[in-house]
Amino acid sequence: MWRKISSTCWGVKLFTIYQSVDNGKEILASIKGGDPNDDDSVEIRVPFSPTSLAGYVALSQRALVIKNVLDSNELIDMHPRLQFDKRFSEAKDWKVKSMIVVPIKDEILLGVLQLINFQGDREFTKSDLKHAMMVCQMLAKQFRSSLQST
Repeated sequence: MWRKISSTCWGVKLFTIYQSVDNGKEILASIKGGDPNDDDSVEIRVPFSPTSLAGYVALSQRALVIKNVLDSNELIDMHPRLQFDKRFSEAKDWKVKSMIVVPIKDEILLGVLQLINFQGDREFTKSDLKHAMMVCQMLAKQFRSSLQST
């Protein structure tokens, strides 16, 4: 189901929705979509840090549109220590290129949305960012109501 949503609704190869962890220092991948061979048993925890794109967005609470995640100059222009953590994509043999990473927040950070395209796919635009931010607003409302009901 999520593979179909990622390709038809968002026009992306992969996406990840991270949720904030109670310790306030990391995010946890709660929904992953796009990879038919994905093993949901693999837990992905990302610290708030510029050593990964999702971690940086969680830390800064600022959205990123990245044309080429492998271009270190593009990343350094955003933050001097910003890096793309290649471990996961290399393990899956994914040729990741373009990304949009957006915080999911209400009054506080609730999570991070990460949209991913591969080499050969189109680069993301400001219009894509606008749509991703609207999705994050809806996710924030859902996350907030889930928190209030527990």
